[in-house]
Amino acid sequence: MKKSFEVADVFRLYGKDYQKQNILSYQKLKVMNHISVCRTAQLGGHFEQCDQCGFERISYNSCRDRHCPKCQTMVKEKWLNERKADLLPCNYFHMVFTVPHELNAIILINPKIMLNNLFAAVSQTLQTFARDPQWKIHGQLGFICVLHTLKVG
Repeated sequence: MKKSFEVADVFRLYGKDYQKQNILSYQKLKVMNHISVCRTAQLGGHFEQCDQCGFERISYNSCRDRHCPKCQTMVKEKWLNERKADLLPCNYFHMVFTVPHELNAIILINPKIMLNNLFAAVSQTLQTFARDPQWKIHGQLGFICVLHTLKVG
């Protein structure tokens, strides 16, 4: 059977070589380190004992980094399960609209106008598709727009 690898395994095996070939910000290095040592002896641990049979084991502490897949899995699953109750009985589609990189500087100079224009263009695009009979919407279009920014560095 093939062993499955975790992000932490990749960081431990190849992280140092990657760092030699790439310049990483302090934040990225910190996250890599946290994920690499998460739930290992390096972060310490504690004993757990079964109330029924008395079985004991060492459980290693987690890094609690918000980027760590081990630490955030349960939080993410809980959030997703809570959101399921909010869903309407209809089809959902996730769409991403990306601004060309060349516009980043202009957006930084006047974010209010540029981002309002972005959301207006998204709205017009979605409404145009909704009115087109070839897409067979068979209902009323509704959408939520969320701005995700990417901090580079």
